Amino acid sequence: MKFKIKAKRNTPERLVVVKSDKGDELDYAEANRLAPGLSSVFLPLSYEQKGKTYCFTYQAFGHETLSETLKRSLSAECFHAMLVSFLLLSEECRSKELDLSRVAFEPDCLFFNEQLRKLRFVYVPVKSFVSVKVGINGALAYLCEHAQLYGAAERLLAQEVLSFAYGVPLFSEQGYRAILEARGVVPQREDQRGQSSFRDTDRRRADGPNTDSAPVGSTKEYGYDFVSEQQRRAQMDAPSGRQGFMLASRARNAGWRLGQGTYTIGRAPDCSIALEGNGKLSRHHALITVDGSRCLVRDTASKNGVLVNGYRIPGEVDKPLARGDRIALGGEEFELG
Repeated sequence: MKFKIKAKRNTPERLVVVKSDKGDELDYAEANRLAPGLSSVFLPLSYEQKGKTYCFTYQAFGHETLSETLKRSLSAECFHAMLVSFLLLSEECRSKELDLSRVAFEPDCLFFNEQLRKLRFVYVPVKSFVSVKVGINGALAYLCEHAQLYGAAERLLAQEVLSFAYGVPLFSEQGYRAILEARGVVPQREDQRGQSSFRDTDRRRADGPNTDSAPVGSTKEYGYDFVSEQQRRAQMDAPSGRQGFMLASRARNAGWRLGQGTYTIGRAPDCSIALEGNGKLSRHHALITVDGSRCLVRDTASKNGVLVNGYRIPGEVDKPLARGDRIALGGEEFELG
């Protein structure tokens, strides 16, 4: 397995390219469960098969590697956000039935987005891949050992997490959460009855008849509505009822899954979707952006233009796309699904 980070100097554009070994078997079910969306801790992924190998491309626009971030001092908020990201990773792997050992935990494969206040991870859906050199405990230890923290409370928290990482052979989500809860980094879970300042709105009718007119799920009596919040987040992540888009090329017998983010298309090898061997394509021909339920294409001043359903679009203008639209680039036709 070969990992390579591609970055353009003085720009936030950054890609992680992973090439599998010959004969590696792709786990299609896992690849499909890697849901796009800014709420996911995984970097958006596209992939294609090249002979007996697979090439995975991860979008890391606006992110920097953990090793780069730790060269500067960390605020308490950023440090807490990084710690919480590992908990979110464990929860997302558990809920989506993903294998935590297939996450690349090397410091240069962990990416922090300061605007989102979140670490994001590279998941390799290849059955033979196992992150054995650095696991989640090793990544936590690296963070706590290298973080430049000024506050005494943060340094003490880092020491506790470090002791946890070195003290247990296997990562325990429950044990890790207990540390973060004790330090007030995350709120106490709702399933700890009698210990939380919030009550479970879904238990009101099960506990007995209602004595007021407030409906189940309301915040009139009990405050924050966890159920509605989770439903709202799910709608934000998949407003169309489907997860992401697919760009397909029949001529190349290839497809690229498009999660949330921006993808460059052209014949340059550093493009998100690199279409080598087509002299009619510009090096950086077009951009496709997935924003929520919207998909947009832009002609980035290419020589031969971008056609959508047979009509050339203006340059440097975002053109909305719909599923089933045909996009022509340099004489090649693609279909958005």
